[in-house]
Amino acid sequence: KKLANLTGLHGFVSNKNNGSAANRIKTIFASAPVNVTVNTTNATIQQPLAPPCATVACVTWNLAATSPSSKDAKFLEKLRRHDLVCICVQELEDLKPRRQPGHRAEAWTALLAEKFPAKTHTVVADQSAGPVRLTILQRKRSKLIKVEACTCGDVACGIGNVLRNKGCAAAFLDLKVRYDKTSGSAKLLVISAHLAAHAHKANDRDADFHRICRELLPQMPSQWGSHDLLDCVDCCLFAGDLNYRLDLPRAEAERGALSGDFASLLDYDQLVRRKAQGSAFADFFEGEIRFAPTFKFDQRSSTYDSSKKMRVPSWTDRVLYIPRSSRKKSPELTLASYDSVDTRSSDH
Repeated sequence: KKLANLTGLHGFVSNKNNGSAANRIKTIFASAPVNVTVNTTNATIQQPLAPPCATVACVTWNLAATSPSSKDAKFLEKLRRHDLVCICVQELEDLKPRRQPGHRAEAWTALLAEKFPAKTHTVVADQSAGPVRLTILQRKRSKLIKVEACTCGDVACGIGNVLRNKGCAAAFLDLKVRYDKTSGSAKLLVISAHLAAHAHKANDRDADFHRICRELLPQMPSQWGSHDLLDCVDCCLFAGDLNYRLDLPRAEAERGALSGDFASLLDYDQLVRRKAQGSAFADFFEGEIRFAPTFKFDQRSSTYDSSKKMRVPSWTDRVLYIPRSSRKKSPELTLASYDSVDTRSSDH
């Protein structure tokens, strides 16, 4: 199983991405090699790294209302060495109304406790919004990053903007970060989201993004500000099943996915196009995609959807980020690598 190399606060960017047609889960990480490649989406330059820097791992995984086994989630163990781990899941449960967490949510909690034992990690945020969940863990022995305060929030984007089959869970983290032989504070916003489904509903996905930004604003800590959500944070991670599709026929998309011609496919990616148009996620960066579309597979298989619906292979699962605010002394969130993980319990 391939894992990405890591993202960091005040780190630098390295893209060493590999993916196969079976790769599913998006990951974003940070690390500290001596020399790395800095990718700013539109340009790539070489830049030396100035360690130490805190490292952050962010994973998004649509569980398709299944309970992954310990073996399915073994890749999470490789994240233990990072200072902060953000785990975003969607479709954790079915949509049955319930007053208590369902058995899948309980099983997921137990699985995370196994992968990140209380002896080594502290849960600093654990927020659910229906079947969407965000869990953030801090490594206890970290000397580079400390969560000083956390506020959680959520937004419903389902039917009538009431049902939580779509929406987000979010955490506002006040961090103390050590870097470049000094220390500073950082306001980090982490969002785990599941946006509107179906290929023809890109406009609805854009609307969900703007609703999330609008509705999270009053839930933000008052000392952070009140005028604009993304202007008030120093760094932001926005991860999830964003559901943007490829505007291509199924056969053409699958041919490109299996042949590894990802660059050509991305010309037809709805999220890439809408970012360029400024209709959604205009301020966000994303790492270079060098792995196969992560949706939709037959479960426990590397075969793209063979059901009657024959869904078009697409990069629905994404991790985007805002690296730094205009505040000059704030730490910078930079990308070390961006990849997917081969695990087969879900259809993502």
